[in-house]
Amino acid sequence: MRLFIAIPFDEKLKVSLSEIQEHLLSAGIRGTYTKWENLHLTLAFIGEYNDPAAVLEIIDEIPFEPFDIKLKGYGTFGSLFWVGIEKSDRLENYVKRLRRKLAENHIPHEWGNIKKNCRSRNKRHTAFGKNFNEGNA
Repeated sequence: MRLFIAIPFDEKLKVSLSEIQEHLLSAGIRGTYTKWENLHLTLAFIGEYNDPAAVLEIIDEIPFEPFDIKLKGYGTFGSLFWVGIEKSDRLENYVKRLRRKLAENHIPHEWGNIKKNCRSRNKRHTAFGKNFNEGNA
């Protein structure tokens, strides 16, 4: 079973992301766009792992406090278009605790830096030119 740990976005943030998708489509950029119900922020990618109960136990052990997510920046990674977020100490601390607990329990996962995954500054896409709204997780 392919697993990852993610935070779903609230309606306000999903609206902002959907507007971005609509803007890209209207600019003629074709591709497979993420469906509304699948918009999320991945915190840890586990991959193929056959014990989802063990992962859920770890999630339950790490206290989670809601935090604001503010969209900031955008770019491309190969053919993938991404939208960035502002730095959040609360988010980064949660992800560190979560990934540390996964490692302690020998659950394999990617150690990618969340700032790189969410905020990297690769090539800018010229079809995009609007301000982002803010949302919460």
